[in-house]
Formats: sequence, C-alpha cells, structure tokens
Amino acid sequence: MEAMYLSELEREALKSIYLRQLEKQIDQAIWDERATELRATELASCGEYVREALRRFERDLGEYAKSKAAKKRAETQSRARRVSVFSSLPTEPDPALHVHNLSFIEYLLQIAGAARQWGGDDVLEEVRKRLLKWSIAVSLHQWDALENGIYALAAIAVAQGKGEPDRLLRDLQASVSEAWVGKDTRDHVARELRAKAENLRERQFEINVIEKALTSVDREPIKALLRNAANILSPDTRNEPVRSPIF
Repeated sequence: MEAMYLSELEREALKSIYLRQLEKQIDQAIWDERATELRATELASCGEYVREALRRFERDLGEYAKSKAAKKRAETQSRARRVSVFSSLPTEPDPALHVHNLSFIEYLLQIAGAARQWGGDDVLEEVRKRLLKWSIAVSLHQWDALENGIYALAAIAVAQGKGEPDRLLRDLQASVSEAWVGKDTRDHVARELRAKAENLRERQFEINVIEKALTSVDREPIKALLRNAANILSPDTRNEPVRSPIF
C-alpha cells in the first residue's frame, strides 16, 4: 500500500480533531441534513484523503436528504387522498356532530401543517376549501365548529403569509353572505373570536392542536386576523367589551 504523505500543517490539523466532538457533529449533520458544522472544522485541512471523505459524506448526505423529502412528499400525497374522502361531508345535525366529535378540524389542520412544510400547495388549498365550506355549512346547529374552523383557517393563513390573511377575510365575507348563518350564531362566534384574540397566550405542555397552531404563528397578525373575522361575522358587536377568560 502506498504511504500517505501529510505535510506538517496537515498533521497538526489532524491532531486538533477531537474524535468524540467529531462524532457529535456527524450525528448533528445527519439530523440537520446538511454538513454546515463539519465544514467549520479543521477537516478540510487534514489532507486530500480526509477532504475526499468529507466530499463523499456531503454527497451521501444530500442523497439522504432527498430520499427523506421524497418520503415526506409521498406521505403528504397519501394524506391528500384521505382529504379527498371528505368531499361529501354530512351537514345534518347528528352526522355533523359525529364528524365534529372525531376531531375532524384538528385532523385537517395537521394535514395542512405537513403540506405547508413539504410544499404540498394543492393539498393545502384542498384543506382550506374543506374547512371553510364545512364550518359554514354546519354553523346553524354546531356553532363551535364555525369558531374552531375559523381558528384553524386563521392559523393556516398567518403561517402562509403573502396575502393569505386578506384572502381568508374575503372568502369568509363571501361565504357568510351566501350561506344563511343565523345572527345569534354570528354574534356568539364573533365574541369568542375577540376573546381569543385578546387573551391568546402560549401555555407550556399545550396538547390542543388548534391552540398550538394559534400560538405557533406570529402573535399580532393572528390577533388582528381574528378581530377582523369577528367584525365580518358580527359588525354590530364590534364595540362590546371583550369577555375575560374564566380560569
């Protein structure tokens, strides 16, 4: 086997590498799917053999990241197919209540989060349409479905940004105008939206999917969006005092 020549500088660079720290950095690179921390080490100064090993690792890491992304995209597509199952959701009182009790809104919200993370714009749009249409349709006899639907839609819109909050308000205005949503329902939901906007707080160990979504986005935009949605639903209650939370 041909001897490997190392210059004095390369030998010193090798000596400076702390093996346990290097193992941690490799693990972190695999977790992050990028070798940023490794490039900041002395590895590139440790001779051609080590530099070539680093290049192979970065290449393999890139392939690994692509394979994970492909898997996630496949998972998102699978979820999209499941969303399509809900193309004809029940709006009659008893069946709609059953769907609502199955945490349907929370389920769609989780799908939306996965779709946004992995670039599933078509899935995200489908979730958005389903949420808005169903929440409005069942509001006559299930007002909390309308309230939770708006929370979910608002969280999705703020997370997306780029004009999505304004689009939600336009769609909400159009949907409320087209559908017969009772004044009592609109007034009640509007008061709840304003109370949520006023009292929105992040809580440690939160397990409620909707609450987590609301507190995971920028606070001021989500508060403003909830208030504006409330004003669309019930302009007559705009100046009422906001209800304080009951602990």
